[in-house]
Amino acid sequence: MSSTESPARKATVTYPSDTELVISREFAAPRSLVFDAITKPEHVREWYGMEPGGMKVCDIDLRVGGKWHYVLAGEPGGEDHSFSGEYLEIDAPARLVRRFAWEVRLRRLTVAVRLAAAAMLAVTALNLYALRSLNRQVPQAMLLIAKTLS
Repeated sequence: MSSTESPARKATVTYPSDTELVISREFAAPRSLVFDAITKPEHVREWYGMEPGGMKVCDIDLRVGGKWHYVLAGEPGGEDHSFSGEYLEIDAPARLVRRFAWEVRLRRLTVAVRLAAAAMLAVTALNLYALRSLNRQVPQAMLLIAKTLS
């Protein structure tokens, strides 16, 4: 996904309700490519780890009921960050729903990803639904996602 085709776009974060956090960003790419970027390990490793060697584990079993597991390198001398979950719905390339657990903090969310096509752009809206009230305190894992999308 090249940034030379159009001006850089930043992720936006909104709170439609006390239990919902939405992170949105537009990409100058077809939605099938954006879907691949968030579901294929060879692509996820390139952006989710935020830096070379930042992602230690990227396991994806992309099917309903399939599991996924990511491990990001922590700060030197600190703990690694482990995320995992299960795919609940897959409607490629339009929608992906998965359970999301940040194992260190025991945060559990259901994450819905909706990819809407607009001409040659893929508009990616990540809708994150908490199982309990967020009370406007964004879990650190969600801030990491927003940072990688910016």
